[in-house]
Amino acid sequence: MRPPKFDMDAQPRRMEILRKRFEKMEGKTVKKVSCGKREHNDELHESDVLQIEFTDDSTLYIETASNVQNIMQKVNSENRQIVKAPDFHGDLHPTWDDPEE
Repeated sequence: MRPPKFDMDAQPRRMEILRKRFEKMEGKTVKKVSCGKREHNDELHESDVLQIEFTDDSTLYIETASNVQNIMQKVNSENRQIVKAPDFHGDLHPTWDDPEE
């Protein structure tokens, strides 16, 4: 499986914020990686969480996000089918760049 390609034109300001947050991992050594489902919350969609612990005792949590709140507001305000956040699901898709595959 090939890794995804970056959309270089996608929301530059948002991408810059994300880049700065993730750059904090550079030079760190990973001590432990854990993953699982985020604890249930009636206001949020179901989500996976990735926890990366580093040897300097810092921890990075990565979870999924979506536009489910926007969808709920639009659909519910137009008196259409009532949609609730738990009806949606988000998850992580790990991708490896492995020339052996």
